[in-house]
Amino acid sequence: MIIEDDCCTSELLDFLLTQDGYACQVAHDGITGLEAVHNSYPDLVILDLNLPGMSGLEVCCKIRCASLEKDPYILCLTGKTGKVDKIASLSTGADLYMTKPFDPDELLVQIRVLFRRHERLKKPDLSFSTAHFDFGFDGKNLSNVRIFLRKKSAQQVEVTYEFSTSERGLFVFLARNAGLVQSRDKILAAVWGQETDVALRTVDAAVSRLRKRLNHIFPEYSSPFVETVELLGYRFVDVERTSSDVVSFSSQLRLVDSGKTDEAC
Repeated sequence: MIIEDDCCTSELLDFLLTQDGYACQVAHDGITGLEAVHNSYPDLVILDLNLPGMSGLEVCCKIRCASLEKDPYILCLTGKTGKVDKIASLSTGADLYMTKPFDPDELLVQIRVLFRRHERLKKPDLSFSTAHFDFGFDGKNLSNVRIFLRKKSAQQVEVTYEFSTSERGLFVFLARNAGLVQSRDKILAAVWGQETDVALRTVDAAVSRLRKRLNHIFPEYSSPFVETVELLGYRFVDVERTSSDVVSFSSQLRLVDSGKTDEAC
């Protein structure tokens, strides 16, 4: 999905991405672009910041706050070269920030890097467990995560929930290392990769979003699943959680294989 008000730039992006094998859709203002994201569920949004109708920063914020069926990567491509704009965009939820004029080859490489993050998580035999959490990843598609809760009555309540790409990567990394403190630098390298220029504040924003997701799924638990360790980083808490109607907590996450689909922009 290309959200760019300059026709020459949008046509160039459309040409480059189409030639590289991507299916593209173009919007020339923020409001139309946001509606298109909600309706077409793109894998990637290339977003200008100076947009009519609604600023790119606001579009980015609304995408990240929405409960979308597919949470896209966001690449900000803008003429704004200031540090403040870059930090604001990455903190709001952008995955990459590039400035105009841009090098077409670099742009395509950065897009491939974004999609490689997703591929690194597509490991069919990836499994891990902790004392009270058992996670199994046995699908090829990381889009949908099913969560099963066992209550005291032995009745199984099934909840289907979707994690965004960054949330999935963050969740997998922290949960695999449950109980261990992970620094922001280590999280950044593991989830976003060494190839990208992403601010450490992006980690804080992603952790905040992940906490909100987990608290939405498990509202009966007041303590966070991801704990902040002052001056050190974050830790996935490996503790037994109980409440009046839950004797013991166990969850099993299995990835639903909905088939391979082509990436869409």
